[in-house]
Amino acid sequence: MTSPIPKRWMDISISFILLIFLLPIMAVIFIIMSFESGPLEIIFFQKRIGKNGRIFTIYKFRTLRLSFSKLNKIGHEFTDSTITGRFLRKYSLDELPQLVNVLRGDMSLVGPRPLPMEYMTYINENFAERNSVKPGLVCFSHLYGRNNLDWKHRFRWDIFYLKTRSWWVDLYILFNIPFIIFKGEGNILSPKLVGR
Repeated sequence: MTSPIPKRWMDISISFILLIFLLPIMAVIFIIMSFESGPLEIIFFQKRIGKNGRIFTIYKFRTLRLSFSKLNKIGHEFTDSTITGRFLRKYSLDELPQLVNVLRGDMSLVGPRPLPMEYMTYINENFAERNSVKPGLVCFSHLYGRNNLDWKHRFRWDIFYLKTRSWWVDLYILFNIPFIIFKGEGNILSPKLVGR
């Protein structure tokens, strides 16, 4: 189905509006995290797999503590979650900085979630078509299971999105995401995909 508005235009306009609207919330998160963990530990940078296997840097609010290991002197390593981090992950607020990734063109608002580089071989062998589009901030798996799903079922929802994607499907996902996130859990499980 041909989109009445090019996807990239929709990504830019909506993500720009969301950034302006959510800026006060992001500022509060930044201040709270700076008191809890220090200003240098607020943003998390990680290499992820993008469209056609292109590697890009994703931005997130850090939800794990960062500590220095004096035993092996390998530098920084991740430890346990912070109190703020657990709250941010529950309501997906740690993902908000990825709106910048959308504006930059690394990601789209809707699409398969970008995976770490160590998944590259597995994706190429089993779900290569998943990388034929830009990774997204949200996708079907957020609506139908969210963190309750294992990777196999998340990938199946990604393939389902690729086969059904359209301007209207993107709007459907974007419209329903706030209701799922507000509940702080994954639900609306679909018997058609989940449990197979």
